[in-house]
Amino acid sequence: MKCLIIIGMHRSGTSLTSAILQKAGLFIGDELMGAGNGNTKGHFESTDFHNLHTKALQHSSLNVDGWDLQTIDQLPAELDKEATQLIEKNQQLQWGWKNPRTTLFMNYWCQKIPDAYYLFVYRDPWDVADSLFRRGSDRKVRKNPSFAFKAWDFYNREVMRMFQKNQKNSILIHIDDFVKNIPRVIGEINERFGFHLSTQGTENIFDQSIYNASDLEKIKLRAWKTRNHFPEVIDTLNELRTLSKITKYNQEKFDGRYRMPDTR
Repeated sequence: MKCLIIIGMHRSGTSLTSAILQKAGLFIGDELMGAGNGNTKGHFESTDFHNLHTKALQHSSLNVDGWDLQTIDQLPAELDKEATQLIEKNQQLQWGWKNPRTTLFMNYWCQKIPDAYYLFVYRDPWDVADSLFRRGSDRKVRKNPSFAFKAWDFYNREVMRMFQKNQKNSILIHIDDFVKNIPRVIGEINERFGFHLSTQGTENIFDQSIYNASDLEKIKLRAWKTRNHFPEVIDTLNELRTLSKITKYNQEKFDGRYRMPDTR
């Protein structure tokens, strides 16, 4: 049995990634969260793992959406037992889950499922911030718009830390690169991790009309604005881009078009 955990901050394309991999043959749960504001086609997210993470955050008196920006390394005995039961319930030949809060629990899951594989997904910070603003359901973001960039930096620093710690069993990829290379990324998952996922029909899941990706000129402008206000965010983005080159197809062709010069 092989487990692939999809990791990434809120609004980073993890729902789309999960939908594609479910179509490819990855079991992501019997009970999935339905459609909602910002996810009109569904979240493709297991209610089991969503609820577990929410209860763990509540137990630690933390924001249930993960906006306190704190990681949790251990669960209390009762929730740890529940996690064991969830693994047993969901285990299949090829299984996994997606939940943005998982990013805050990575140390726990690395110990709990030591042979798991990871697909780390990230998205440009301005696109994530824009998506959070348009969704409008996150009170902390509405109250302080700059918090979206702070949260992006925290989550993606965690992504980089865990990717660097688990490179042999991980893939780190920008969501735009994934949707442009779906068969090749699935092929890499199969080749490197021993999965047997199918690419048939997976490219038809991507709906450009509901996915907002910045063109190159907008990227340059938004990166310049972000550098002026949140220089650390651009530094993190550049580090993510560099680490992403480890992904097989990026070794073959990488033009660095998202790398922004240091204008401080």
